[in-house]
Amino acid sequence: NTDVAVSLNNLAILHRRLGNYKQAVPLYEKSLAIRQGSLGETHVAVAVSLNNLGQCYRHMGEPLKALPMHEQALTIFEQALGAEHPNVTAALNNLVALLEQLGRYDEALPLYERRMAAHD
Repeated sequence: NTDVAVSLNNLAILHRRLGNYKQAVPLYEKSLAIRQGSLGETHVAVAVSLNNLGQCYRHMGEPLKALPMHEQALTIFEQALGAEHPNVTAALNNLVALLEQLGRYDEALPLYERRMAAHD
């Protein structure tokens, strides 16, 4: 159930903060699977799980695994919450940082500009 997903996600966050990425990944994955099964693919909680798992992969030095997760999280947040929501800004920040890490500055720039324009 979704309570288990929250607990798994929180435990994964603790592991990630401790630098125990390999322990965090399966917890994030299980939390994501529960949320997708219980809430559907486009629920905000699914976007949170995707974002968290993506961040973990990014910190592990696996940005290509993180990229589709961050892109999907951003799409879900925008559709569910609207472009002005703080979760969208956070997702944009994470995606921009990831694209910069990959050296894909041409893709990062319009996202960065979009993020800045939302706060003018």
